[in-house]
Amino acid sequence: MEISVGHTPDADDAFMFYAMFSGKVTSDFSVKHVIDDIENLNRRAIMPKLDVTAVSVHACAYIPEYTILRSGGSFGIGYGPIVTATKEMNLDELCKARIAIPGKMTSAFLLLQLLIGKFEYVEMNFSEIPAAVKSGSVDAGLVIHETQLSYPEEGLIKVLDVGEWWHNTTNGLPVPLGINVMKNSFGIETIRKFDRFLAESIR
Repeated sequence: MEISVGHTPDADDAFMFYAMFSGKVTSDFSVKHVIDDIENLNRRAIMPKLDVTAVSVHACAYIPEYTILRSGGSFGIGYGPIVTATKEMNLDELCKARIAIPGKMTSAFLLLQLLIGKFEYVEMNFSEIPAAVKSGSVDAGLVIHETQLSYPEEGLIKVLDVGEWWHNTTNGLPVPLGINVMKNSFGIETIRKFDRFLAESIR
């Protein structure tokens, strides 16, 4: 059975799908990989275009045509999205700031809204956010994926740790970030079969 599988090029997704992509694990599924930015995958899921896809947990509210898979979720424990800037900013200043975000359907955006409320934002690819902050086109940037590690190379500083806030607010509960989903139309048995295939790829 040919099946389209969408995921990001980030390290966690690369790890999860590597064995499947390289043929180190096999099944009756013939997998066509679609690699894209997480917000683009969220939007594809609304259509819905892909058979299986990684999505932000936030996106689940908008994709009733999909079932959440048991395997391959991304959760942070004391770790999550952060807000960066070129200078120190307090919460009051952030509430009034123009902040670059990696997409309206990302879990990071929802979490930041829960923390500071509504704010002015500019959507862009997550990889472009540090440069936008450095150039001054935005006041601050909500960063995810590898930009959470590389932002100091752009001369930026961390002004708010959303993952740390979640950890302290929930008494240490993991912060839900990303999951994998599959179209309901495949039926429960096929969904379970693919889920086992994905679990084997991760192992």
